[in-house]
Amino acid sequence: MVETSTFGCIMYADDLIVLPASVSGLQRMCYQFGLQNSMTFNQKKSVCFKVGGNHDPPLEQIRLGNIKLQWVTTIKYLGLVFNAGHTLQVDSSYIRRKFILPVMVF
Repeated sequence: MVETSTFGCIMYADDLIVLPASVSGLQRMCYQFGLQNSMTFNQKKSVCFKVGGNHDPPLEQIRLGNIKLQWVTTIKYLGLVFNAGHTLQVDSSYIRRKFILPVMVF
């Protein structure tokens, strides 16, 4: 029986977010995606993040090589801060503050 996987990804330069259809397929997907695309993941910068009705981190550990990935509730990607919850929450205030120029009025 052939097993299929569905996932998406967001890429910008060397920054990547993988979006698996389920937590159970995440481990297999990371391995297969890297193998099929000749990619290696930076194990020290990689984390797991879960959003949805049951957004609490699952008990199962996800591994990249010999390193167990940490489950987090907040990630920063390209200047945007993403917060876990029942729905995905995006905070762009960090990146907006970088573009605000002080104005002096005389």
